[in-house]
Amino acid sequence: MEKIASTEPVERIANTEPLEWGTPRNTGRGVSAPSHVNAPPTTVDDSPVCSAPPWDWGNIYSVGRTITSGLAFIICWIYATFTYGLFLGIGLGWIPSLVIAFIAGLLWPLIVAAFALLAVFVLYAATH
Repeated sequence: MEKIASTEPVERIANTEPLEWGTPRNTGRGVSAPSHVNAPPTTVDDSPVCSAPPWDWGNIYSVGRTITSGLAFIICWIYATFTYGLFLGIGLGWIPSLVIAFIAGLLWPLIVAAFALLAVFVLYAATH
């Protein structure tokens, strides 16, 4: 037997459809439903093994980038001040310092590795 779809419009209460996941909506009774009611379904993982990494590498990279960029900016600005004098060094030295700090911030793991390798060589040379 064939089912035919009804062409009659479906009655809905006004403003009950959420615009997107997590947005509050009106329940039709003058009360707003909390946003967690409209959250997308989640799966529950009951496995005893934790698959989350022990470190948040994105956060570690951000902190290292911030520290390296700040140090590189200050060092380069001081270098520009000593090299080009107070007028040009302080007045315009921040521009190349900013560029160098940005590049150093992106490459901070390589900079840390180079300093660690340099420290190993210095310690080896000092003990032998």
